Amino acid sequence: MDKKGIFQAVLFAGAVVSLVGCAAWRAGFMEGYTSWQAQNNYFLVGTNSTNFGYRQMRYLQGYHPTIVGFVEGHGLPDFIYAYKTEKGYGGFRFYYANIDTVYVFEERNNRANSIVQKEERRLTDNEWRTYAHLMGREVPPPAERTNRFVRPVTPRMALNQPMQPTSR
Repeated sequence: MDKKGIFQAVLFAGAVVSLVGCAAWRAGFMEGYTSWQAQNNYFLVGTNSTNFGYRQMRYLQGYHPTIVGFVEGHGLPDFIYAYKTEKGYGGFRFYYANIDTVYVFEERNNRANSIVQKEERRLTDNEWRTYAHLMGREVPPPAERTNRFVRPVTPRMALNQPMQPTSR
């Protein structure tokens, strides 16, 4: 091998090592690798690293800086839904049951900084039913529901704060 060939091989190896070591690249790769499993599915997020919803949120945060800032301000969602937009890009709904709010984000293209918040709204009855199902709770069918039905709510704690006992 001549000097030019050795130089190119070392340059290529250095590029591969730097890409593999880059957290954003790894997160983007893993988010893409697992996106087919997440498409059109609801997942509880929780805080357990073995939880698929939690890992998906970490991948999204590693790839999209906008999501990092959003989660820093709002905390992790209770559950998420991933889908493809009409243009074939990623769409994500973040559900916060304790404040009865859904935040919808969609990618405009394949770049990391292309994700934008498209909508903020209340959870629909079907989304509440989905959340109850994910939590393992029974929910009466829509025809049998009464006005006294209490929607399931997950208590939210501030970051790094011990849980305080509640009195009833």
